[in-house]
Amino acid sequence: MIRQTGLIIWDEVTMQHPFIVEAVDRTLRDFLENDVPFGGITVAWGGDFKQTLPVVIRGSMKETVGASIQNSYLWAMSRCCI
Repeated sequence: MIRQTGLIIWDEVTMQHPFIVEAVDRTLRDFLENDVPFGGITVAWGGDFKQTLPVVIRGSMKETVGASIQNSYLWAMSRCCI
């Protein structure tokens, strides 16, 4: 079923730690044997950075902001508008 997927819609991605998004990316690359982001599946991200950032237990403000998806290598490769 994953090989037939053409689009993944991921709502509230802004609340996810970048490691989660990167793990999904690596998993899809492995499953689909394709070295492009998310194995070549188009991923539509949704969310609002003004609402809730990822939770970092006992983390400082710097650590919490640092856990934002914007600090992932995938954010730099994305073609999106804010």
